[in-house]
Amino acid sequence: MNYFGNISLRIPILFLFTLIFFSCEKSEVGDTTLYETYVVASPKLNETVLAGILFKVEWYAPSFSYVDIELYKGADFVYTIVENTDASSEYDWMSPDDLTEGSDYYIKVINSDNKDQSIISKYPFTVKSHQKEFSTFTDPLDGRVYKTTKIGDQWWMAENYSYDSEHSFWFEKDKQQYESYGKMYTFENAIECAPPGWHLPSNSEWEELNNYLGSSVVVGLQVGGGSGFDAAPRGFYVFSFGAPFFAHASRETRYWTSTIDDYFPVIRILSWASNDLIYYTGGDVYTNDVRTYVRYVKDKN
Repeated sequence: MNYFGNISLRIPILFLFTLIFFSCEKSEVGDTTLYETYVVASPKLNETVLAGILFKVEWYAPSFSYVDIELYKGADFVYTIVENTDASSEYDWMSPDDLTEGSDYYIKVINSDNKDQSIISKYPFTVKSHQKEFSTFTDPLDGRVYKTTKIGDQWWMAENYSYDSEHSFWFEKDKQQYESYGKMYTFENAIECAPPGWHLPSNSEWEELNNYLGSSVVVGLQVGGGSGFDAAPRGFYVFSFGAPFFAHASRETRYWTSTIDDYFPVIRILSWASNDLIYYTGGDVYTNDVRTYVRYVKDKN
């Protein structure tokens, strides 16, 4: 039987094809119509941007080669964040220190080659102020001076710890090349070496830092991120299968916490690869087989 020759069948088939073709939802954005897949992915709904702290703006617009990025408060233009930047789908935005607090901000991403094409945040986000405070601390154990920074209600060392203890060493055991990284410690050594007035932060203290910075936790903590924490990807050490490994020096930095979970200390991984502060536990971390870096946090009175 020739189904398409039957007029009673051709009409519903044609209707079904039309329905499928037009079922891809479109949305009016700016002065042009774009498919729903064109989106500003970050900032998200209820997200907070801290003034003066680096934030990663993310979008998806496959036909845009270069973009302009603009900030709006409600329907009002605030300023141009960047012009004609490579449309790599992300941009590290350093929001101004004096940006007015508010909960009705939007990001607009414009096609630099066709200004009529643009996408804007589907939901508003909040801008909050961040009071920058920096200081120094002199370690009485060896007289070394460390930079410190206040983030939220916490004072953190703004450098990896470097006290020369028996169970610590430099990355690849090469002080000349990697002294600026700080030293790597065993878990027990990291607790023992805490200078007076400072302590190895618990996982909850790391989580407080994570919650304060939100999506800025990696870019905001990195060198030049505005928080003063000045972290850089410095890797970690593990002795495994009879051999030492110094790994991921360009992708992440691992830090001890004082928290024990299921008999193992928790490690927080500041990952540039995933843009996240990862919770990790496992391995023979009570032995010399694992070493990570240390950032002490100041005791609260």
